[in-house]
Amino acid sequence: MILPQSQMFHGNGRRKTRLTCQLPKTEDNGVVMFEGYKKEEREFTQAPFWFWNDELSEDEILRQMRDFRDHGIFAFVVHARAGLPRSISWLSDRMIHFMRVAIEEAVRTGMRVILYDDGMYPSGSSAGQVVAENASFRPRGLFAVDLDDCVPGDERSGFTIDGDGMPIVLKDQNLIGVFNRASDGHRIAVLDRFIKPECSLIRGLHYLDDDPERREDCKEVPEERPQLADILSPEAMKCFIKLVYQRYFDEFGEYFGNTILAIFTDEPSIFGKQHELDAKPGNAEILEFV
Repeated sequence: MILPQSQMFHGNGRRKTRLTCQLPKTEDNGVVMFEGYKKEEREFTQAPFWFWNDELSEDEILRQMRDFRDHGIFAFVVHARAGLPRSISWLSDRMIHFMRVAIEEAVRTGMRVILYDDGMYPSGSSAGQVVAENASFRPRGLFAVDLDDCVPGDERSGFTIDGDGMPIVLKDQNLIGVFNRASDGHRIAVLDRFIKPECSLIRGLHYLDDDPERREDCKEVPEERPQLADILSPEAMKCFIKLVYQRYFDEFGEYFGNTILAIFTDEPSIFGKQHELDAKPGNAEILEFV
């Protein structure tokens, strides 16, 4: 394609270069741009996030899909969102049913679908189901304790200092090692333990109140906070894949690669929406891979 003649200038107004181009034109001298776009619009369509954040029905799903098509939108991301009633829980039979309604209508009308891999975000916890299946899949973190700045009985980062000036290591905790800090020679104990449950959370699908009033400041109303899973744990992530990706494949595998184009993963996080400020990413299990 040849573009119209134009000029480029330096900031001081001096001409730098000249491009001489020409666009194809119609018989009435109108410029033809994006010729053929109409027949390719489905391939290059937008794919907006489609928030499912209220009571669902087949009729409303089909109505909104018609509205998408009427506005030139031929793809979407199914995103279960805060506001769903508890009767439509994450990957419940009802939720799978409504996903199937949308996918089958997409097949019928030539639309494309992108699935979303969690109930809200960060991804990796299957709306708290991973930790519910095995409590040891909670996230862990690394903590540094300055032993030369402690006295027996001190509490540091969830560890108690014993009479010998060493941290007491409880069940499900690990002492990685004691190292001399290069800057001042202090002895630094590096330990790992589970992150506190109240500090390892994700956003939830359901409001705490069934029908909450809208806040005057328009911010989110209180919602459930499921437990985060440890995305650094291979076993925890095997569980996540089984609960979500394998479930999707078992339910909708025939549509993978044709109607279902992808699965969206959203903001994976080691510590979730809240975390202990002195925690660092890592644990004893993964050190051999570092």
